Amino acid sequence: MPRLPSTTGEPATPAPEAAPSPRAAEGPASPAPASSLALPAGSEFFRPLPDIDPVLPRPDASVTTGSPPPVASPQPAEAAVPGAVSPARPAPAASPALPQAPQGEPAAPAELPGEIGPLALPAGAARPETPAEEPLPGRTNLPPPPPLTAEELAMLAPRRLEPDPPRPADPSVLPGAASSLPQIGTVSPAEIDEALPPARAFARPFDNPEARPVLAILLRDTGGPGVDREALAALPFPVSFVIDPLAPDAATAAAIYRAAGQEVLMLATGIPEGATAADLEVTFAAHAAALPEAVALVDLAEAGFQADRRLATEVATVVAGQGRGLVTYDRGLNAADQAARRQGLPTLALFRRLEEAGGEAPAIRQALDRAAFRAAQEGRAAVIGETREETVRALLAWSVEGRAATVALAPATAAMR
Repeated sequence: MPRLPSTTGEPATPAPEAAPSPRAAEGPASPAPASSLALPAGSEFFRPLPDIDPVLPRPDASVTTGSPPPVASPQPAEAAVPGAVSPARPAPAASPALPQAPQGEPAAPAELPGEIGPLALPAGAARPETPAEEPLPGRTNLPPPPPLTAEELAMLAPRRLEPDPPRPADPSVLPGAASSLPQIGTVSPAEIDEALPPARAFARPFDNPEARPVLAILLRDTGGPGVDREALAALPFPVSFVIDPLAPDAATAAAIYRAAGQEVLMLATGIPEGATAADLEVTFAAHAAALPEAVALVDLAEAGFQADRRLATEVATVVAGQGRGLVTYDRGLNAADQAARRQGLPTLALFRRLEEAGGEAPAIRQALDRAAFRAAQEGRAAVIGETREETVRALLAWSVEGRAATVALAPATAAMR
């Protein structure tokens, strides 16, 4: 293969065979630019990269950007070399596999082999036509529903409420019609109270228009021939009486106090030692039968249940089931009061016992004054005494001379939380 001469002394780039040029006979010629050399079709070797001048634009810039070709430097006219491209109008080198856009227009994106989609077609292959999509089976393709039957139409029709038949004018037509349903104005107060818990049904009405601190006075019925229950029930201020349900005349005493409008409470007696929940159910069921109108249960002053947490919790559960309140003493941790509060029971903590300082009239009046002061501090207070003559006289004297004017004497239920 003939080689072109080189002026630099380096081996010249091999060129395809061509006819000798007249210029070659005159002398050594400058090598043609690498970009102007065209490879023959079907050549197997690689074309060397052209030397790019950093100042001049690339020869093939006009192909991709549409800019005019670079102006060649003035040179003497040369004869055309066969098989070479004129430098004034360079032809872009393109692979035969990639189609090239016309000059002056942007090239279209090439199709990459192996790409998924409509571009993944071999060169020159015709794109198949997409068949028309068949409609998917849906609600519109289903046949129309059959008409509703008469039974279905009857189910969809709105129902009409028939009016009640008129009642007969004579109640004797329907046996028991006059007494089966209560009529307005014919129900007695006792029948209404049976629907309420005892703590509300048998509570004494109380009104405190001046909003004074509340003080409740409880008296334990000691029984015996020396107790005048009628006189005690007629005291000029509210008094709540605590009755032992195991006393032989408990029901009689409760009837006397209730007839005068006073409240009745039951004393927590008869609880067996180590009592279980079943034992408490039986014990308090008997107490409720003896004193059905008792509004609350009062613990014993000594050896009661309020110090035993387990027993106090079980007692509070039974009392809550009966719908009554719970009265304890304001001392120690008072587990019974805590258990009752957790269960939402009406509770009352006794501030002091009136006979605790000896049972004399001056001591009882002093205890009442302290209770009134406690009520002024907390808004409510309660004391308990006995149905002794000395205690009753001290109460009457204190109610007109002591600090009774600073508080509102109230029944036990009014002082419960």
